[in-house]
Amino acid sequence: MGAAGRFGPHGLPNGAAAAGWTAAPAVARRAPWDVLLAGVAGMLLVTTWRLQDLWPLLAKLQLPTLVTAVTYLTYLLTQDSRQRLVTVRHPVTYLAVAILVLMMLSVPGGLYPGLSFSFIFKDHIRTFLMMLLIAAVIRGLADIERLVRVQVFGAILYCLFVLTQVQIGQSGRLGFGFSALPRRVRLSAVAAVVVLMGAVGSDRYWGMMETLLHPTQDYNFNDEAGRKGVWKRGIGYMMANPILGVGANAFPVAEGMLSPLAERQRLGKALKWSAAHNSFVQIGAELGVGGLLCFVALLVQAFRALRRAGRWARQASGPQAPELALSQALTATLIAYCIGGFFLSQAFSAFLYSILGMVVGLTKITPRPVRSAFRPT
Repeated sequence: MGAAGRFGPHGLPNGAAAAGWTAAPAVARRAPWDVLLAGVAGMLLVTTWRLQDLWPLLAKLQLPTLVTAVTYLTYLLTQDSRQRLVTVRHPVTYLAVAILVLMMLSVPGGLYPGLSFSFIFKDHIRTFLMMLLIAAVIRGLADIERLVRVQVFGAILYCLFVLTQVQIGQSGRLGFGFSALPRRVRLSAVAAVVVLMGAVGSDRYWGMMETLLHPTQDYNFNDEAGRKGVWKRGIGYMMANPILGVGANAFPVAEGMLSPLAERQRLGKALKWSAAHNSFVQIGAELGVGGLLCFVALLVQAFRALRRAGRWARQASGPQAPELALSQALTATLIAYCIGGFFLSQAFSAFLYSILGMVVGLTKITPRPVRSAFRPT
């Protein structure tokens, strides 16, 4: 049987078509690069990986402003119906909007309204729009693969800069056994990481790794300025301001004004206005209980969307479906974010929002089941 006989409408195998599966609307797996996709790729490099901060010459060119303006203009001029904002209606998008609204509402009653306002309108809105653009510009699987390569390229450049210009600090790696990648690939990647860290890890790095064996001896556990103390105070800020928190990006201000340690400043003692060092504590303290619930729901919906997209892809195209591999890779990325985000203030990070844009884009182009229009007679 020829290729035309093996595949039904929309390029799906006949078995999948007969089972009631259909491709997502307007899927084009091999659409070529266009100016809009290139602009979004540039936004990833300058907004997520901030490559312009690594080399002074790039910083002078005002790349973020230039790339963002060109990409916005290109999007306004696009005629492709597959790239309209209407295609990114998704629970993840709605929850991201809800978080943005809470951020704006937190400004008037926040500890430092000017700081919160500046953060929202100079930084976060650009990050939010980048997420929408990533999801919108995706026309097919090839576009997601291209954006993933851009992310990897940015990560490699950043790592090379760190290895060559910065003293290595603490790091960590986790491997997750997802079946879409062959076992030999997963094991080889883990082995390569072990060898690399053994080769370039400094005495300071291994000294930090030894603290994992004695966690109670680390200052983060037993010092008021350590993470445990900061987290306790952050939860206190949220409980004292449960509706709208202390204001977007104002956690360090709360440390300097509301913290029980703030009285030290009157005595002339130095006090670190610390970050939250925990994305969940950060957003709870800054946006209140509602913000924390929206943030947790955002991550839950992203995981559910990836699981659903992977299931659809497996049922429609089998265990080797590329959409399945991508869904598992993005799931691993979100798990890594949650682990890292538990120790870093990354609730509004561009990296998280870039991944969320890819999640929405993947669900947009993954074949999904529909009810058959035919009824037995």
